Amino acid sequence: MSETLSILHRSEIAKNDWDNLVEQTASGWLWHLWDFQEVLSHFEGANDISFGVLGENDELTGIVPLHLFSSKKWFIPIREIGSLGGPIVQPFLSQAKRKQTLNIIKDHCLQQLAKHKSIEVKFSHPPISRSALEMAESQLHEFLELGDAHQVSGTWLMELNQSQEQLWRKIDKSAKSSIKKAQREGIVVRRGSFEDLEEYYQLHVKTYARTGAQTHPYRYFEGIAEKFWKTDRARLYLAYENSQCIAAANLAVYKGAAWYWTGASDLKALKSGANSLLQWEAISDLSQDGINCYEPGAAYFGSDKKLKGISSFKKSFGEKLIPAHSSFLFSNELYAKGLRAVRSFRRNDSH
Repeated sequence: MSETLSILHRSEIAKNDWDNLVEQTASGWLWHLWDFQEVLSHFEGANDISFGVLGENDELTGIVPLHLFSSKKWFIPIREIGSLGGPIVQPFLSQAKRKQTLNIIKDHCLQQLAKHKSIEVKFSHPPISRSALEMAESQLHEFLELGDAHQVSGTWLMELNQSQEQLWRKIDKSAKSSIKKAQREGIVVRRGSFEDLEEYYQLHVKTYARTGAQTHPYRYFEGIAEKFWKTDRARLYLAYENSQCIAAANLAVYKGAAWYWTGASDLKALKSGANSLLQWEAISDLSQDGINCYEPGAAYFGSDKKLKGISSFKKSFGEKLIPAHSSFLFSNELYAKGLRAVRSFRRNDSH
């Protein structure tokens, strides 16, 4: 006999209960945490619609970080629903209860698609969660079976549980040259703190003005500083030329794994090699503190020169390529078939 399950918005669930489930599961990572949802909600046009599944005994059986992002393009409203992390369920549920939990999660996501007039939910599985790194196929299968389509991309990874000499040997030759150049020019890297928020944000604004991208709201970084820098679940590294901050990197750290979250730099950093030195100093610091691995960023194999350059830089600090899984839940089957065909063509065309 099936149990009666109910859906609760994240705001109706105790923070400790939510985060305890993230901590207990091998597929749970920083993207799932309560505070991460709070920070994401500071994005322009973001609406937190994250939810949990509650059993008859008030037991939290599953959670789904979920956000609706609303914008306009050529005066046309665009509503996108995404889940950084994807759903996770209690690891000790019976097979029947696990399936029931996943079914109600899928039904609620479809209801959200209809309510917000959106066409798809994208679930992104964290590539450096324990289940992903250990290739725990059973948990990955649960994540993927919710969707109508599955996509595999790649991201770079550096194993950190080795000596400084071994780590240096893994760094790309061009990156080593940039690191040595920055050291010769007197670039100095230090760990940042909450007190460096203003300096970091000014550099962020300068960086995005140079690249033509839209700056993130100040309160987004304020949330990162308050909820993650202060709790050592993220680390800020700053590179200085004399007394001027010319580059910065904000790295998330959770469950023994680190992820390049945000960064900023000015033209001086690009010319001096400061960004490479910044990465090397961060890698050294993480390794010395017992962090197991570092994901510097996604891989790109297309034809866009700018994206290829960014991917090449990240590859110079990533010794191997690992899979990054995503799945998609569509509002109707006709759209699903068409989008699957387009994505399959693009994937084949990029190889």
